[in-house]
Amino acid sequence: MATKVWIGGAGKVPQVNTVTPASVDIGDTFTITVNGKAVTVTATAATVANVTALLAAACEASTEPEFVELTFTDATTLVRVTGPADGAPFTQTSSSS
Repeated sequence: MATKVWIGGAGKVPQVNTVTPASVDIGDTFTITVNGKAVTVTATAATVANVTALLAAACEASTEPEFVELTFTDATTLVRVTGPADGAPFTQTSSSS
């Protein structure tokens, strides 16, 4: 049987996460946390689209280094969080209240 040798030649792939808000009411708060730093927004309309737009804009505007290296895209029903092109991993969580 031949010996398999891994040479590590695969290209780097950015990490992609998604955040999908649900059960939105006016005044609810939604938070995205990346590597321990958080951005929180408050729903101004009772729609998912309102929350995704607010979250993506607030995260893109953040000056925290953990957020600056990521891209936050509003896809109307979710927020897409894309890591750096070098494939560096990140830890992202989300919550609402």
